[in-house]
Amino acid sequence: MLASVAAVLAMTGFAAGSAQAQSTRAQSAQDPIPYDRSRGVFSFAAGLERSLPAVVQVTTLGRSEGPSSGDAEPMAIGSGSGVIIDAREGIVVTNHHVVENGQKFTVDMSDGRLFDAVLIGADKATDIAVLRIEASGLSQVTVADSDTLRTGDLAFAVGYPLGLDQTLTMGVISGLGRSGLGDAVEDYIQTDAAVNSGNSGGPLLDSRGRLIGINTSILS
Repeated sequence: MLASVAAVLAMTGFAAGSAQAQSTRAQSAQDPIPYDRSRGVFSFAAGLERSLPAVVQVTTLGRSEGPSSGDAEPMAIGSGSGVIIDAREGIVVTNHHVVENGQKFTVDMSDGRLFDAVLIGADKATDIAVLRIEASGLSQVTVADSDTLRTGDLAFAVGYPLGLDQTLTMGVISGLGRSGLGDAVEDYIQTDAAVNSGNSGGPLLDSRGRLIGINTSILS
């Protein structure tokens, strides 16, 4: 009788293991693997390329301090990056410090188009600003829940740093809930992805190209 019970248990365990193996294989077949078989390289391009057209360059126009003619046209006083979160409404999110003191704003698309933008809201405490453009054929990012992030997740910063065209850098989530940078509201995501002057206001994306944060501050 004991032998029979042992045999049943062994068979049950084998069946469960076999089912689990099949389930694992099926899940693996469904999971996106960052491997481009046609080129034989590992790549996250497939997930990221859908979001890159939504990353824009923001230029802020104003009048610099000092003597000037009242009729002078506003000049570029700053620039940064931004990301479209609503293509139908033309909503662009960027940093407050990118648009601060601006009188006019322009948005450059990755496809070469240039649009005037209207500032519809800005909050210094969170360093967030919202612009609107009127344009067709826009792309937008998918927004992910940043509360689900874990230290060690891959992260990609996208923007227009150092006068360059659109640039992507990769790193990991180095820490969560960071504070002590002197701002009114602090709950920062820390990443070691390279971020430089001009990246401000651009998106931080996960490995699926979803928006998880706005690049705001640099510590060096």
